[in-house]
Amino acid sequence: MKNIFFYLIFIFPLYLIADNYSFNHNVASGDPTSNSVIIWTRITTDVDNEIYINWYVGLDTTRNSVVSSGTFVSGSYRDYTVKVDVENLESNTYYYYWFTFKDDTSQIGRTKTLPGSASNLNEINLCFLSCSNYARGYFDGYRHIAEKELDAVIHLGDYIYEYKHTLGVRDVLPDKELITIDDY
Repeated sequence: MKNIFFYLIFIFPLYLIADNYSFNHNVASGDPTSNSVIIWTRITTDVDNEIYINWYVGLDTTRNSVVSSGTFVSGSYRDYTVKVDVENLESNTYYYYWFTFKDDTSQIGRTKTLPGSASNLNEINLCFLSCSNYARGYFDGYRHIAEKELDAVIHLGDYIYEYKHTLGVRDVLPDKELITIDDY
C-alpha cells in the first residue's frame, strides 16, 4: 500500500502565535499504511540554526495517552519543516498528533491508519478534492467535508490560475494575466 501516495487534508483554523517560533502552517498527515503514517508541520522562525522539534502521537486529544514520540532536527536546509514516518501503529485506528518547540505547541491533528487487510479496504470513507480557484470560491464545501466522519481526504491537485479574474468574490494579485516570470 506504500506505493499509493495519499495526502490527508485536515481543515483547522490557523494557529497563530505572536512569537518568533510558531506553527503558522498548522499540521498535516498522510501516506497511511496499516501500521504507519507520516506527520508534518513547519516552524516559522527567523533563526538560522538547527532547531529541535518534539513530536507526539496519542490515542486521544488529552495528550495523556502517548503511544509514540521523538525529536526531529530541522533547519533552514529543510525550510524548518518536520516530516516524521511514525511506525509500529495499530491498523484501522485513529491517532492524534502534535508538535512542540520551546514554549509553543501546535494544534492537535487527527489521522488514521489503514485497515490491516485488503478485504477491509471497502470500508474506508474517502473524499476527493480538486481545483480550488481562490478568486471565485467561498470554499464552504471544505467546512462540510471537515464535519464528515471520513478516513481520508485526497486532493487530486491544483494549478495556478494564470488569467485575470473578472468574476471573483475576492481580489487576487496581480490583477492581470500572468505571462512573464516576474508576473509569477
